[in-house]
Amino acid sequence: IAVNRLLDAGLKACDVKPGAMIMERSYGTLEVHGEDQGQVREAGAKILDAAGQSQGERGRTMQLRPSERHRHGAVGGSYSG
Repeated sequence: IAVNRLLDAGLKACDVKPGAMIMERSYGTLEVHGEDQGQVREAGAKILDAAGQSQGERGRTMQLRPSERHRHGAVGGSYSG
C-alpha cells in the first residue's frame, strides 16, 4: 500500500526505526524513532517529500490522487501527515 512506500523513504534514508503505523480506512499515523533527533527530523522530511508535502503542510490532511491509489494499491484516499 502507499503508506509503506512513504515509510520506506524515511527508513532507508536515515538511521531510524519504525515506532508505530496506525492505518484506518481514510487516515493514519506514522511514527519513527532514533537516537539522533536530526535523523528523526530528516526521516520526517523524507516521508513528507515522498508524499509530495512540505513541512508547512504537515498538519493538513494529504489526499492521494486516484492514480497513486491504483498504482500503490491503497484503499481509501487520505492520510494525515
